[in-house]
Amino acid sequence: MADGLTIRRAGLDDASTLAKLNQQLLDDENSRFQPGIGALATRLAGWISGQEWSVDMFDNAQGELVGYLVHGRRFNQAAPGGDEMYIRQFVIDRAHRRNGHGRGAIALFLETRCVPGMRVMLDVLETNPAGQAFWSEIGFAPYATIMELTAPRASDIAPSDTSSDQ
Repeated sequence: MADGLTIRRAGLDDASTLAKLNQQLLDDENSRFQPGIGALATRLAGWISGQEWSVDMFDNAQGELVGYLVHGRRFNQAAPGGDEMYIRQFVIDRAHRRNGHGRGAIALFLETRCVPGMRVMLDVLETNPAGQAFWSEIGFAPYATIMELTAPRASDIAPSDTSSDQ
């Protein structure tokens, strides 16, 4: 038990509650993905009942839900032994932030769900500098940058003499 927190697997009856926290996460990271609470609950229920993802909930010493984490093991040839843990979502309820629950929840997750030496990966949106700062503060470091472009019409792309062809 880290920071007075406990960890438990989510059940289908938790999907609606977790959807509200998922909406907080989407808002905090300024995500373009905004499907609504009903669709979020349906997606979470699918993860809870499926095989690809596991959903863990964190409760404080008073038994209150403070946050959740969605994760899954996957193969990555660059990982030691080829096995890594991927964190898909992590959120601490706004009402329970700024008191160490985020760090405590991650410590508890690493202790109970990961094998020592296992590579743990996650994505943080560029629109979420607070999330980037949190993950950096607890020891995560950038590994890759995903870049995107909304494809223009070919006629909108002007040739440049100073461009670098890769």
